[in-house]
Amino acid sequence: MIKLVNVVFWSIILLTSLTAQDFFSDDLISIESKIPKNVYYGLANFNLASNVKKGLGNKTYKLDSLYGHGSGNVPTGKLEFIFTPEKDISLSFQHDQANNSFEPDFKYVYHYKDGLLSEYTFNAWDGNYNNLDIENPLLIRYYEYNDDNLLVELKVLDQDDLLNGGKGNLSVFNYDENNKPAGRSNYYWNDDTNSYVHSTELIFRNNQDGLLEEIINLKYRPEYGWTQEDSTVYTYNEFNQILIEDKHNKGPLRDTFKHQIQKLYEYNIDGSINKIFEQRAPSNQYPNVWNLNYFHRFNYYAFGSLKSEGLYFVEGPEDTSLDEQQERSDYKYNELITVEDIQFPRTRFTLFSFDDHYFENHMLLEETHFLGGNQFEAEYQTSKKKYFYSKLSTSTTDNISSDLNSNIYPNPSSDFITVEIPAYTDKVTVFITDIHGKKVKNINYQNGQKIPVSDLDNGVYFYIVKVNDQQYGGKFVVAK
Repeated sequence: MIKLVNVVFWSIILLTSLTAQDFFSDDLISIESKIPKNVYYGLANFNLASNVKKGLGNKTYKLDSLYGHGSGNVPTGKLEFIFTPEKDISLSFQHDQANNSFEPDFKYVYHYKDGLLSEYTFNAWDGNYNNLDIENPLLIRYYEYNDDNLLVELKVLDQDDLLNGGKGNLSVFNYDENNKPAGRSNYYWNDDTNSYVHSTELIFRNNQDGLLEEIINLKYRPEYGWTQEDSTVYTYNEFNQILIEDKHNKGPLRDTFKHQIQKLYEYNIDGSINKIFEQRAPSNQYPNVWNLNYFHRFNYYAFGSLKSEGLYFVEGPEDTSLDEQQERSDYKYNELITVEDIQFPRTRFTLFSFDDHYFENHMLLEETHFLGGNQFEAEYQTSKKKYFYSKLSTSTTDNISSDLNSNIYPNPSSDFITVEIPAYTDKVTVFITDIHGKKVKNINYQNGQKIPVSDLDNGVYFYIVKVNDQQYGGKFVVAK
C-alpha cells in the first residue's frame, strides 16, 4: 500500500475556526508547500529565524491570545499562547454558538533544543492547563540540522504512522556553498517495497549575487518517469528586489515549455512593496499582448506598517481603470509599540515573503478580511482577528537581562548610519545583511559610532545587534 499524506494545516481567511497556523510561522507551512517560491523563502526565513532566535531576548510585551470572528463578527474561536525556554505552546478553542462559550480543541507544541526547533506535536486537548503533555499526538514533525544550524531534514508522521509504526513522509533540503537553499527532495513511504519513494524535486539556482534566479520543479510518475513540470525565472532591479517573475509550464505530455504567468513587482522608495501585477500569456482574444488579470495593491500608515491590501481583477490587457476589487484586508496597530518589543512564537519570522505580516512593524491589534466590493458582489466581511498582549516584567521572564532597545538613523541613508542603544555604553557586535540574508558587514561597534554604508548598493538591509547572548534586529534603506 502506498500512503501519501497531506499534513499541512492551511490558514485561509474563510476558515470557520482558528488553528495555531493562523499565527505560528508561515515558514513552517512554506517549507512543505507545493508552491516552489514559498519553499525557497520559507526555508530561508526558517533558517534565519533559527540563527537569530527571534522571539527570545529582551521584550516588553508578549502575545497572550488571538480571537477570531467570522461573517457578521460572529465569534469562531480563539488561541492562547504560552512561552517557555523549551517550548512555544498554542491552545485552540472552538466557539460554541449555542452556549456562547469557548470549548477546548487542540494544543500545538513547538519544542526547542539549544535554541533550534527540534519537534512539533499536534494533540487534542481537554482544557486542563495542567495537561500540556504530548502523549498520543495526532501528528509529529521532526527537524534535523547541519553544523551550520541549517535545516536538512523534516520527517512528518501522522496518527496512522504513529499507531502502526509507519515511517511517514520525508523532506530533505540542501544548500549551495553560500548556504543558500539549493533544493528540496520529497519522499513518501511505500509499505509494499518497505522503502522511501522519491516523488518530487525542487532545484533552486542562485545567481552570482546570491539571489534566487530560477526554480525547476520535477515530478516522478511511474508511467513517464521524471518530468519537469515547470520553471520559474526571476529578474531583479538595481536594489536587488524582485522585478519580474516568469513562469513556464511543461508537464509530461508537452515537448516544449509554454509561457504561462508573469508577475511584475512595483516598490515604494522605502523598499516596501506597492503593487504586484499578474499577467497571463497571450490569448486568442489578445494574441499579441499579455493579458493583465490581477494586481495586488498595498497601502501603509505614515508610521510604516501595512494599512491595507487588496486584490483586483482587471478587464483587458493593461487597463487598470476598470479594476474590480476581489479581496481586501485592513490592519490596525498600536503605533507606539514596535514588534521588536513583543515576544511572539519563535517560528514567526516572515522577512522576505509578501504576506499579511511582511510590513507589520508595530503591535498588531486587529486585522479584518473582506471579499467582493465590485459591480457583481457587494463587499462583505469574511473574518476578523483581534490580538491581545500583556506587559512583561524582567524579574519574571526567562532569557531577559537588562532592557535592550535601539534606534537607527538616518533612515534612508546614503553614506552612514548610527545605531543608538540607550543604557548601553560597551562595545557590541553589529551584523548587516541584505534582504536575502547574505552578510555584508560585521562590525565591533561603539554606541553612537557612525557606520559607513556608501559602499553598499541601493536597497533594503537588516541589522542585528549582538550584546552578550542577546540579539536585536531592525531594517534600514540605502538610497543614493
